[in-house]
Amino acid sequence: MAARTLSDAIQVIIDGVDTAAYTAGVLASNQMKKDFEGMAKGLVDKYYEYQKGQYTKYGRQYNLYNIYSVTTKVTQSKKSVDILVDLNFDPSKLDGLYHSNASDKWADVEYEYVFRNFMEGKHPWTNAWPLSGAGSLEYKEIKASPKVEPAIKRYQKTYGDKYFNHYVDKILMQLIKVYL
Repeated sequence: MAARTLSDAIQVIIDGVDTAAYTAGVLASNQMKKDFEGMAKGLVDKYYEYQKGQYTKYGRQYNLYNIYSVTTKVTQSKKSVDILVDLNFDPSKLDGLYHSNASDKWADVEYEYVFRNFMEGKHPWTNAWPLSGAGSLEYKEIKASPKVEPAIKRYQKTYGDKYFNHYVDKILMQLIKVYL
């Protein structure tokens, strides 16, 4: 039913507030999923970033892009619409052995070692000997990126004011336009 005025459109939404709220929740959850996937991808990007020659790209497999998944769920009760965003980092997606210099020499390491380093924001580094032509292998561990859990908590803390409130306002305005 199309309304004739803005007041009529708002009244239609008020009269069907349950449907409007659930619709807004579903639309917002779709955007939230995209946002949290982007944040997780950004954490992986930051881990793989080549910074000031501090660590090498040799042998990089970029499998960390496979470890995160985001799901959303929208539920409605008599008084509220709840949106749950579940961000999961699954180390088993890295299954297998990885070539590393974990013990000051080239060796195969389990995927848990790679995952733990990622979560802690640490990156094993070498001069990629013998690939670099260096006479001996130099090993150290550098801080490659932020720790994952605190980075997620910071994102969650600012998400509502920075993104969510804007999405809900925009969605409600779109709903009003539908009824005009």
